[in-house]
Amino acid sequence: MIYSWIRILALFMGVSTAGAATDTVVRIGDKTLSIAEFEARARDLQKTGYKHIEVIDGKARQELLDGVIARELLVLEGLRRAYDRVPAIARELETTRRREIVRKLYEQKAVQPSYSFSDQELRSFFEEREYATEVFAQHIVCASEEEALEVLVALKEGANFEELVPLYSVKTIQQRFGPGGWVGWFKIGEVFEDLKEPLRSMAPGSVHQQPIRTHVGWHVFR
Repeated sequence: MIYSWIRILALFMGVSTAGAATDTVVRIGDKTLSIAEFEARARDLQKTGYKHIEVIDGKARQELLDGVIARELLVLEGLRRAYDRVPAIARELETTRRREIVRKLYEQKAVQPSYSFSDQELRSFFEEREYATEVFAQHIVCASEEEALEVLVALKEGANFEELVPLYSVKTIQQRFGPGGWVGWFKIGEVFEDLKEPLRSMAPGSVHQQPIRTHVGWHVFR
């Protein structure tokens, strides 16, 4: 069903592949994708839902190209529907933009041969920005404080964390992190400010005893 919809989008927006005599692999609407960009997107796809592709032959390249086109079409459709203006999505986009700007600046400045940093200076750089410590977390994000407190009571009484996720966690969070509520590994410097202090002080395997509120909702996490 989803592929039929994508094919309709492809016809509507105008998708065409380029000939061998150009650096452009595909044109989607008024946007072109170069060979270098395609190869970068293809590598990203191989890390996710295309792990079965081990040998990059003609058939594999076509499959990866189809995947890249599908993703681009979905992004364009989301933009057409103004999803990028939804407050929660806009904040996520801004966070990603800022992170990429910092990463690029670090690549251009801190990693240049003309810059000389000691191991201690580099360690301090990451520690000050809390990028030196990674945590692996699981969370439930509730729509209200009352629901979050109910979750904490249930956990204290021996309830299974995973079983509470579909009952209490808001749908957008479930869709993003899955039915188990697993956030995975992340650096403390990347999370909301209100979550940093609890994450610094929690013991491995423990549940934070008070729900923490952010613009997303009320967080219960371990």
